Amino acid sequence: MNTFDGVTIEDINNCPDEDFGSGISTQLLYAPAIFFASIKIPDEDLGFEECITITADDLVFKDQLTWSLIDILIDENELKNLSDGVNQRKKDKSELNFFLQGFKKKNVGFLKKIKNEPMIFGITDLEGTLWIFGNLRNRAFIETYEGTTGKKYEDNSGFAVKISSKSPLITIKN
Repeated sequence: MNTFDGVTIEDINNCPDEDFGSGISTQLLYAPAIFFASIKIPDEDLGFEECITITADDLVFKDQLTWSLIDILIDENELKNLSDGVNQRKKDKSELNFFLQGFKKKNVGFLKKIKNEPMIFGITDLEGTLWIFGNLRNRAFIETYEGTTGKKYEDNSGFAVKISSKSPLITIKN
């Protein structure tokens, strides 16, 4: 590893024999930010993987509170890690797009109740990495949602939802 001005540079090797699947799981974890006692933010001075990784003990719920689950439609979901801002003042931004299947009363009510609530989300990618979206400093919020009953039998009925956070994605060490 090489270092300059406090930045450690290391190799990023890609083994062509490894299976790199695309997409995310069909179960989205969610909890209101007030459910958490603490969420550690990793130290940026660590290596490439370590600077985005916490342990399960670094994510602490308040007594008797935990994640809830949302089943989301397969092949309609995407997690994005973005940069925001001008050169040398870049900030992390995260987005999650998912499809909540069914134009149902429960789905309409869920979106109505949490549309302005600060949230924390967790989603597993197809390689088994659990990504945490939002933290206690920069929570995740619903940016947009659009529901449809569909016009034809083969149309998807449900809600396309976009969630964003001005926070980096972090992972939980396996």
